[in-house]
Amino acid sequence: MILWVNGAYGIGKTSVCNELQNRLPVSHLFDPEAIGDVIRNVLPPSLWKDDFQDYPFWRRATAYPL
Repeated sequence: MILWVNGAYGIGKTSVCNELQNRLPVSHLFDPEAIGDVIRNVLPPSLWKDDFQDYPFWRRATAYPL
C-alpha cells in the first residue's frame, strides 16, 4: 500500500508521517524533499532554482523508488 500525503507547506505532513511510521513498524517513509536538499547541497547557489521540483534530476530520483 502507498499512502500519499499532500498539503500546504507547514501544516504538519512530516509530523503526521513520522507518527504513522512509529505506529506501523514495517512501514517506510520516503520524503522527496530530502532529495531536493541534497541537490541544493551539491550545486553552487548560482544554479539553484526557486523550487527543487524544477530540477530534472529531482523528478527522476523521486519517481524511481515509487
